[in-house]
Amino acid sequence: MIYFDTAYLLKCYVKEPGWAEVRELAGQHERVACSSYGKMELHAALHRKLREREITKGQLALTESVVASVLSELKNLPGRLFVRTADALHLVTAKDKRFREIYSNDTHLLAAAPHFGIEGLNVIAGA
Repeated sequence: MIYFDTAYLLKCYVKEPGWAEVRELAGQHERVACSSYGKMELHAALHRKLREREITKGQLALTESVVASVLSELKNLPGRLFVRTADALHLVTAKDKRFREIYSNDTHLLAAAPHFGIEGLNVIAGA
């Protein structure tokens, strides 16, 4: 199993820069994991793509313990580190489920990953 953030999940459904590399990576694993928040973000992004007529109609639980973990992790991060709520949630979810790596093309998430004890990887760098 592999963990993707929302940007990578979207590339599994929409042909945008980097989609081929992400789909190939996903295909190398039995399952792709993401938080419930990521699932909501994915549906919002797909709705935007539908609204923009780029697609046609036709796709891990957010618990109190995950929220508490996000709050705890945020308190312990360096003050100069830029971390958004969604990034922290993805990183905490991946850490909580014992993933050693998270795949994303989001530079802020990738920069924050080591502070959560996770390696951030981008298979579409430069795409």
